[in-house]
Amino acid sequence: MASGGKWRWKTVVESGDGGWWVAGGGGWWRKIENVSVTKRHLILKLREMKKLNEALLGPVDALLDGAGDDTWLVIRKLLRRETESTVFGLSTALSSFDMDEQTKGKMLKSLEDFARGIIESKAKEEAGRVLFHMKDR
Repeated sequence: MASGGKWRWKTVVESGDGGWWVAGGGGWWRKIENVSVTKRHLILKLREMKKLNEALLGPVDALLDGAGDDTWLVIRKLLRRETESTVFGLSTALSSFDMDEQTKGKMLKSLEDFARGIIESKAKEEAGRVLFHMKDR
């Protein structure tokens, strides 16, 4: 904990020796020695979700702003490519843990659902903007 403040995770990095480093809000780093396997799974999943969020938000926003005839086709391809890449990365990272296939499958499925949710929320946001502009006329 940082000087009596509330602990917030900002960045999590796996060190080469099997430990974990966590960066807090003030730029300080803290090494975590005893992270349970479950928490490591969660940390890996959150890290992949962050990557997926960054990989999808900007391009999807730009595609929806300059919408054309093939916008949704391009968005679907982007979603599939980024999701497959991220799921593969997480699956590879999780293979080093002793974990049953059902739990692993649930984690990968939730990552896919998260990616789909990003696209849905951006589409709803853009639809709201369009509706607002239509009412404005």
